[in-house]
Amino acid sequence: IGSNSEGNFEENKMLSIELSQKQVNDLRENEDVEYVEKDYDVAACSQFLQKKRHRKQVEKFEINDSEYEWNVRMLRAEGKRANTKEHVKIAVIDSGIDWGNDIDLAHQVSLVPGEEEMTQVFMDGSGHGSSVASLIAASENEKGITGINPYVDIYSYRVLDENNHSPLSRVVEAIYMAVDQGVNIINMSFGLSAYSETLEQAIHTAEENGILMIAAAGNTGDEGVLYPAAFDGVMAVGAVDKNGTIEEYSAKGKEVEIVAPGELVKTTGFLGSEDVISGTSLAAPQVAAVASLIWQKDLTVSADFVRGLLDESANLYGKCDLYGYGLVDAKYALQHYNEYKRKYNEKAGDDKKILDSVNRSFLYNKKCGC
Repeated sequence: IGSNSEGNFEENKMLSIELSQKQVNDLRENEDVEYVEKDYDVAACSQFLQKKRHRKQVEKFEINDSEYEWNVRMLRAEGKRANTKEHVKIAVIDSGIDWGNDIDLAHQVSLVPGEEEMTQVFMDGSGHGSSVASLIAASENEKGITGINPYVDIYSYRVLDENNHSPLSRVVEAIYMAVDQGVNIINMSFGLSAYSETLEQAIHTAEENGILMIAAAGNTGDEGVLYPAAFDGVMAVGAVDKNGTIEEYSAKGKEVEIVAPGELVKTTGFLGSEDVISGTSLAAPQVAAVASLIWQKDLTVSADFVRGLLDESANLYGKCDLYGYGLVDAKYALQHYNEYKRKYNEKAGDDKKILDSVNRSFLYNKKCGC
């Protein structure tokens, strides 16, 4: 973890160090040590389009003069953005975001060692973080794409290096920093296959602080959903193509909660370039953006309220282990906002979080015909 760290990792009584196997075994036998686990490698969940040479093929299409990209139209999020007095705060834990890259930033920091003084103009070494953030909040200025909700405050934490990899400890530090800065939503377009108690503790802390966490399910297909998306406290987002069909690479499993466009999605990437990318990395931020549209109607509602409305309003047209609650539907969610809020507030007892979790579980079983 670079020197821009605020020391949250150590404050939570954790340390990332290099050990021999004997030292690991000795520490595991030490009753003063709670646990020892590998500082796993975390990787982004996206694939940049690689163009291949092939024989030219000609097809005729009707002209589409819509100002909105296909993915925005699929989510029915056209024209839903509005500049409210108070903005939803979204943390993008990723490879950083180039300053001035058509995205207004409220906060930017690099936690990559040796890159603490990196100029914020060229913060994103791979373009991944900029692409993710552009889908959320690229400015409405007739340059490049326009994000689903440009009127949010983006908090950027660079943890992924130029190869889009990071040790888990750096990710955990960023989560604690986002908690300290009072963000509403954390977007995580990366994953790892191994369970980590360290990561689960960080996720639990963020959840206790009222943060909605959204993560890419992973590009692992039938091998299952990656962490952190696999945790109960995180919305796992799968990817569909322009026909609404689940992508073959999109992770499958009961942990998948919702889906969004993730195949050949246009983004604003490295140094302002327009890139076409595929992966669940691209699906997750679109869910975060729609969540912000819901939340900006009333910033006093809980993360669980927003999550519940996203789930209940999603369009389910396939199997639950593929689509979860279904495809995000911004228009339907906003149209039924007041109705859902009334039902939510009518629930008995003070612990709406527990009650809403039960409600989501019941809804899932009902949709799956259980």
